This record gives sequence, structure tokens and C-alpha cells, in this order.
Amino acid sequence: MTKSSSTTEEILQDCVRRIASGDPGGAYDFALTWIGRMPERKNWQDIYVAEALLHYAANHSVADSRDYLASTWPRLKENFQQRFGPKG
Repeated sequence: MTKSSSTTEEILQDCVRRIASGDPGGAYDFALTWIGRMPERKNWQDIYVAEALLHYAANHSVADSRDYLASTWPRLKENFQQRFGPKG
């Protein structure tokens, strides 16, 4: 495991702990970390995971997540869909 992947794993574990303790900001931070890894993974399911986490956080009053869904996510999601190619 590389230093980068080890750090990412630690961040994601911390986010899971935060979500489990009721902190919806953990879902937003998890989504942003997940999105950061998506270009190298090129996995369609990652788009769904990220979007679900963003919606969860937004629906639990995380204003940054609402803003991200409104302003950044639509273009970014479209970009990922184009880069990943056809599903299947």
C-alpha cells in the first residue's frame, strides 16, 4: 500500500466513524475524498456512491454539500460519465 492510499484509507475510516456517530459532515468529506480517487479508478459505481453521500449530507443540513450538488457536481458528474465511457 502506498503512502497516498494509506492516507486516503485513514481519511475514509475517519469519515465512516463520523457518519456512524451521527455527523453528516462525515458523508460530505467521504464523498469529496471518494471523488478525488474516481479518475484513477474509472468505476461507474463510484459516481453513484459519491452522489448518494452528497445527497445524504445535503439532506442533513450540510450547506457545503447542497452547494456542491447545485454548482459543481452536475458538471463533474457529466465529465466522469464521458471519461468512463459506456456502462458495462
